[in-house]
Amino acid sequence: MLMAWGVRNIALLDSCKVAMSTLLRLPLYCLVDCLNSDFEATAVDKALNRIFPAVEAEDIVMAIWLPGHPVPSQEENSVLEDCRRLQILNDSHNAESRWLPILLCDNANKIIINAALGFDSFLAMCHGVGPLRTTSYFQAEALAATSAEKNRKLPSK
Repeated sequence: MLMAWGVRNIALLDSCKVAMSTLLRLPLYCLVDCLNSDFEATAVDKALNRIFPAVEAEDIVMAIWLPGHPVPSQEENSVLEDCRRLQILNDSHNAESRWLPILLCDNANKIIINAALGFDSFLAMCHGVGPLRTTSYFQAEALAATSAEKNRKLPSK
């Protein structure tokens, strides 16, 4: 559907491998992907290129940790590096579709497409920047802090 809307450059991030249950829910995968233990991002990259060879899909195998979830101490450096890599990918793309990238996109004032598929249902949401939103959350926080500081310095009457 994204390719029908004109999207030609897609980065696919995931660390899961194609499972039998995945075959039933997502039509881009096939049995060979499951039998070969292909990563989901790699299998989607191959499928998209079969469907439309002009697409520029990049498969990136990496885990996306959810904020607030415990990270084993031996994996802290890896998780921090993945977060830095995710920020770079977020800066160079227009939309993301997972929870942490949604936060990054929201802060960068980008359109966000979130899709979830289940056995008997699906959900597709497009979060967008509102017409009045011109600064990121962090920029707005800095502006508010600066404004509050200026107000404190004004002489009282």
